[in-house]
Amino acid sequence: MEKAIDKFLFDIGITDRLTIIKVKYGIEIVRTEFSKAIVFMIFFALFGKLPAFLFTLVVLAPLRCFTGGMHLQTKFGCFLFSFVILLSAIMLLPHLPIAPFIYYLILLYSSTIIFLLSPVFTKKRPVKTKERYLYLRKKSVLFSFLCTGLVVGVSLTGLSELFISGTWIITIQAIQLVIAKIINMKGGKTNEISS
Repeated sequence: MEKAIDKFLFDIGITDRLTIIKVKYGIEIVRTEFSKAIVFMIFFALFGKLPAFLFTLVVLAPLRCFTGGMHLQTKFGCFLFSFVILLSAIMLLPHLPIAPFIYYLILLYSSTIIFLLSPVFTKKRPVKTKERYLYLRKKSVLFSFLCTGLVVGVSLTGLSELFISGTWIITIQAIQLVIAKIINMKGGKTNEISS
């Protein structure tokens, strides 16, 4: 497979070693994430929660991509962590006895945290230039508004299960950002980029 990718990249004129490494890394990420999504989809479908899973995935994917968060060292750790997050947002936390209007307050508070803190990058996924940081900052602000708007919009249609799962996934993402920010500060790393 690796030789086929090398040949394909060479055939289309990509010969720079760093670019080839980046493309291969991107392909590996897509393959891994797609495999995880299929396993999760099957699991949640078995429990009748496929719509909640798909909605939660639509909300989480752009947020996670542009706002950052915690990153684990192994693929299995990442898989398990992702599973626990999704299980919590879709099947566990929605059973808490919370009044509907409180969900709007939780959503507002969590979205504000995401808006203020993001992007939060880690040692494993650093942001090395000011231009990249500003790009991620703009995207994180845009997607925090869009995802929050999507969750609120779903609540207005009466799909309360999706609204609740969407609220919890945004809340969990906000908590991840806070934890990643604290870890960065303890490690002497901040979001400041040198010019």
